[in-house]
Amino acid sequence: MPRVPVEVRRCTVDDVEAVVELWREARADTDRSSRPIPVEQLRPRLTAALERGEVEVLLARWDGRPAGFVIVRIAPLTLLSETPAVHVEQLFVTPDLRRHGIARALLSGVVARAERECADQVVAGVPPWARDTHRFFARLGFTPLVVRRTVATGLLRRRLAGESARGAVDDLLSRRRSLRARARLLHRRDSAAASRTEPATPGTVSADQAEVLEEVLEEVAMNPGAVDTATIDAAAIAAAALDAAALDEVALDHR
Repeated sequence: MPRVPVEVRRCTVDDVEAVVELWREARADTDRSSRPIPVEQLRPRLTAALERGEVEVLLARWDGRPAGFVIVRIAPLTLLSETPAVHVEQLFVTPDLRRHGIARALLSGVVARAERECADQVVAGVPPWARDTHRFFARLGFTPLVVRRTVATGLLRRRLAGESARGAVDDLLSRRRSLRARARLLHRRDSAAASRTEPATPGTVSADQAEVLEEVLEEVAMNPGAVDTATIDAAAIAAAALDAAALDEVALDHR
C-alpha cells in the first residue's frame, strides 16, 4: 500500500482554526500548566502574531487532514549572542498519526527556515515529563543546552520570606549561644535564683528576660514561617541589650 504523503506549508490567517483545534488537542495531551490560555483568547492572539510576523506556524496535513503543527520564532540563541537561532516553541502531532514521519516533515520545514535566516542553531523547548519527545529530539542530534525551572510567584515569595526569617533567627540564636559562653567564662558568682530576685540595673537585662527571649527564639527557630518583622526587631533589640550587658560584666570583672 503506498504511503500517504505529508504536506507541510506555512500557516496563514485562513489556517488559524485548524491550528486552534490541534492546539486544543495538544493542551489536553501534554499541557500541565496551571492556567492555560483559553481557546477564545488564542484565536485573536495567534492571528495577530501571524499578521505581525512574530512567529511562524507550519501546519502538516496527512491525506488532507490537519495532523500536526510547529511554532517557531527567530531570535538570538542567548541575550548576549549575535547570531540568530530558530526556536521551536511547540511541536505537536495528533496521537493517532504519530510514527508516520509527520514530525520529521515539520522539522524539515524548520531547517529550511533556519537556512533562509542563516541561523546556525535550532533550539527546541521540550517539557521535562515528555520522555518520548526527548528521545525523539535526541535521536535527531539535539543536546541539552539549559535547564529552565519554574515556580509559582506566591510560592517563591513564601520561600524567600522563610529563608530570610531563618537567617535572622539563626543570627539571633548565635548571639544567644555566644552569651552563654561568655557567662561560663565569667564564672558568675550569683546563682540563677538569686539573680531573679535582684532588680535589673540600668543597661542590663534580667535573667527572666533572657529566658523569655531564649524561649521565643527557640520557638521561632522551629517555625520560621511564623516570624514577622516586629518579632525579629524586638528579638534583635533584646539580644543587643544582652550583648551590652555581657560586655559591661567583662569590663567590671577586669577592673
